[in-house]
Amino acid sequence: MTALPRRAALLLALLLLAPPALAQGKPRAAAPDGRCSAAQMGAIRAAFATARTRQGEALAFFFRAPDHAHVRRWFGDAPRPVLAQNLKTIAAALAREDAFRFECLHPQACAPGPLAYTRPVGLVMGFCAGFFAAPEAGRDSRFGIVIHEASHAAIGTVDAGYGPEAALKLALKTPERALNNADNYEYFVEFLPGP
Repeated sequence: MTALPRRAALLLALLLLAPPALAQGKPRAAAPDGRCSAAQMGAIRAAFATARTRQGEALAFFFRAPDHAHVRRWFGDAPRPVLAQNLKTIAAALAREDAFRFECLHPQACAPGPLAYTRPVGLVMGFCAGFFAAPEAGRDSRFGIVIHEASHAAIGTVDAGYGPEAALKLALKTPERALNNADNYEYFVEFLPGP
């Protein structure tokens, strides 16, 4: 590769990584390629930090009481060794936050209206308007959304059912499907009983 193409490639990389332009001090609605603004990255990093803490608490809870009613509520009689490994694998993915490539408000990916999305190939995690409007705690919180998406990337979960009611039904009737449903992991952590 000659020096000129290397410089051109470097310049192109710098342009692609540059934050979106500001207009009157406010970020534009969305970069056409899904680049995240500094404020959006701050929200994502804060959600990851909380997700790591809460996932660690959930993992400790599980190992203290693998047959607790809360565990049975979200995973039924699913095999505990498999659940233990899944919870640890999700925690490991959350610890490797920098392995993900983030997208924000991507016009095509967010058009159908999801809160967030994950493309395991390339470890892309995208965040839509619903994520940035989500609460910081409670049901469908920002950190819970991150856990949901990390489960897709880490253990290949699917969206067999959305919402607590669907997740609870999976745990009760088909625990093996609950083990593979992203919302079951999200709600297990979000609704973790206090000490």
